[in-house]
Amino acid sequence: MSPSAGSAVAVGVFDGVHLGHAAIFERARALRPEGGRAIVLSFDPHPDLVLSKNFHPVAPLTPLAEKRARLLALVNMAMADGFVAGMETKYDFNFWRPVTAIRAGDTDGNDETIADPNWISLLNSPAIPDYPSTHSILGGAASEVLLRFFDDDVAFTTTSGVPFAGITRSFDSFSDAARENGNSRIYAGIHFRSAVEKGIKQGNRIGRFVFNHSLRPVDDDENPDRKSRERGLAVRRLHDRPAGGIDGCRRRAPSRPTHAEALNRRHRAGDEDRARRVARD
Repeated sequence: MSPSAGSAVAVGVFDGVHLGHAAIFERARALRPEGGRAIVLSFDPHPDLVLSKNFHPVAPLTPLAEKRARLLALVNMAMADGFVAGMETKYDFNFWRPVTAIRAGDTDGNDETIADPNWISLLNSPAIPDYPSTHSILGGAASEVLLRFFDDDVAFTTTSGVPFAGITRSFDSFSDAARENGNSRIYAGIHFRSAVEKGIKQGNRIGRFVFNHSLRPVDDDENPDRKSRERGLAVRRLHDRPAGGIDGCRRRAPSRPTHAEALNRRHRAGDEDRARRVARD
């Protein structure tokens, strides 16, 4: 692996999922000249098989359709996981939206703020807690998967659909797009910046986890999914206390039972009472 003609090239048999292969890719990125590109050339099947006398040639490269299918699946899996984790985190912190905080600015214990009871956000504020921004989580998760597949120096242009069809935006990288995606919620007045910044960070971690652990070959000895039964467990509680506003973020007590658990306990208590009455009779 050495720089040549403005590029750093890694040549080998890579499946794109082994952690050792990922380390080689990172090395190629580190070796590339400034302004150059990191290039990976991978062989499938293994050269030993290709050079054997009994080999009958098949497609020499992994079909593009297979790569595209895996990429799109990973992006959607990361976004789905991000939405689930984000909604759970919202109710862990239960932090107020800007519209509530601004209208109640005289009740937050901060002498530097005043209330503006007539303030409204540009977009209607959803009736769910502010922190974190799930919109930002989804953007962070998708961008992380894409930049790990393509690298993050890919410039692209995209055009929006309805209800604002025909608006074109250009970005220098996937992470730039994720930041603008998150900032849109601040400009709309429906999120504090802390909800956006931490949301992107949570989405990045979820995207990284999904890319490294999901849709790996079933016969891969290094597949960590064989040792993990709950994908996403490591990325569900990643947040510090949100900044700004009043001390309105209260964590649920770890020992608080769920509604189903509470019902089961009451049923068991009723069964025990009935058993004691029968024994007395």
